[in-house]
Amino acid sequence: MLSGSIFLLYSAKLQYKVNLAEDLENLPMYVPRTIEPFVKSASEQFPVLLVTGARQVGKTTFLQHLSRGGREYVTLDDPGIRELAKEDPALFFQRFTPPVLIDEIQYASELLPYGSYVQTYLQRDVRDLARVGDEMAFLRFLRASAARSAQLLNMAELARDADIGFNTAKSWISILQSSGIVYLLEPYHNNITRRLVKSPKLYFLDTGLCSYLTEWSSPETLEAGAMSGAILETWILSELLKGYWHNGRRASFYFYRDKDSKEIDLVISKDGTLYPIEFKKTSSPRKEDVRSFNVLEKLSIPIGPGGLICLSETSIPLSPTVRTIPVSAL
Repeated sequence: MLSGSIFLLYSAKLQYKVNLAEDLENLPMYVPRTIEPFVKSASEQFPVLLVTGARQVGKTTFLQHLSRGGREYVTLDDPGIRELAKEDPALFFQRFTPPVLIDEIQYASELLPYGSYVQTYLQRDVRDLARVGDEMAFLRFLRASAARSAQLLNMAELARDADIGFNTAKSWISILQSSGIVYLLEPYHNNITRRLVKSPKLYFLDTGLCSYLTEWSSPETLEAGAMSGAILETWILSELLKGYWHNGRRASFYFYRDKDSKEIDLVISKDGTLYPIEFKKTSSPRKEDVRSFNVLEKLSIPIGPGGLICLSETSIPLSPTVRTIPVSAL
């Protein structure tokens, strides 16, 4: 049983409740998560844990599984319980004594100052944060953002295509980023690379949602379509990110692009060493696919082994320092 006294669950809602994730509560078998060891470790150090994420991705199922029935479950979806939590937090915790699992905590931020929780804007709905007035404009913005996954973020162009103001687009991107809907991959730079591109690359972390918003009707049409490479790149990056986040580690991820348009999809920085990674939708990788790795030599920084993540079935060497990595290994 987890030792943390209180579990809080926050669902980041969008104005549009596009539901592509399966409701894991209805699945006959529990699907283990890589985040489990980190949550167990954190619960031994903190009296309150917050699990946040989009709706219906399995947060409640996950924590109930780890609690193994030893923790009372209460949801603030219930109007009566929600009113008690908002009007009299102290009485709420007398009624529901720890250890307790509180679902939909964003509905009653009044509880937070009580298990030593400080204020955080993430306790409010994405809908309220964004203050969306024009629902159709927000949907256009979502679709335009999804269509740009794995591309450089041009805020002015995004605002124009969504027919909204520049500042509105900037605000809405910030909301999507803070709620875990999108990820902005920053360009690598140091004193030597000041002249390189400064715009981040935009990634829609849920590739199912991204595919829905860009109106690909089936895996077959997507695979043969113009966005297949971008969707694969997005999926690979999201899987790599989860490998870090679910183990409580910060991902020092960047991409590289210079004035000559030489680009490396991902550069991982660790202990002063750079590790180059390329993504490519191919089952027949070639040495030429990673020729851009050589540009890192001019940075006067140690360069570690590199990899080409692709559709090959096995890992093979492309050079003395670069190997292919099958996507199935992620």
